[in-house]
Amino acid sequence: MELLWFLTIPAAAGLWVIRIPLVHLLFQRGEFNEISTRMTAEALGYFALGLWAVAGFRVLVGAWYALDGAYVTVWAGVGALAINVILSVLLMGPLGHSGLALAVSIAAIANLLLLMLLLSKRLGGIQGGRLLLSSGRCLLASFIMAAVVQILYRYSYNGGNLTGGSLALGLGCWVAAGILIYLGCIILLGLPEGVKNAWAARRRSESVKDTSKEN
Repeated sequence: MELLWFLTIPAAAGLWVIRIPLVHLLFQRGEFNEISTRMTAEALGYFALGLWAVAGFRVLVGAWYALDGAYVTVWAGVGALAINVILSVLLMGPLGHSGLALAVSIAAIANLLLLMLLLSKRLGGIQGGRLLLSSGRCLLASFIMAAVVQILYRYSYNGGNLTGGSLALGLGCWVAAGILIYLGCIILLGLPEGVKNAWAARRRSESVKDTSKEN
């Protein structure tokens, strides 16, 4: 979970910031005009808010299946579906089509939190404090990254004047800057333990491969 959130929380923040120029680059041509771009980007931004929850859900489903608790994921999914339907109806009024995207993200987050709570009760704890601390670090680093990229994007995108190759180059620069800023911030704040363990496991695996080749 820590490794997934280390990757998906900044990805969600980055998608939220560059949603308009990204959709512009990919789709804005022909009858897909500036209005279409902004409407699509709004939905993309709200979908991005639940990216970390969808990624975490995949891990929890595997955990519940390993515990012979597949029925728990089914009933949690039914509850998430009900939340999705209710929120879709409530949010379509003020937010239009974007309300549907936001409802999906909120339902995914609710599903994740419910499965985590039930799993904690089943196992007698899942190191919730550690998960909260690591996710908080990722969230803070992502917030700083998003704020800086937002400034760069607003200054250089200039209301959509960038197009074609210039826009692609701009997106590449914003993404590269975001990665560097995020990594710098998260290193200063402290890497999550799950990320350290994954890196250590990879180094051990490479060391074993090198030893096997030498033998």
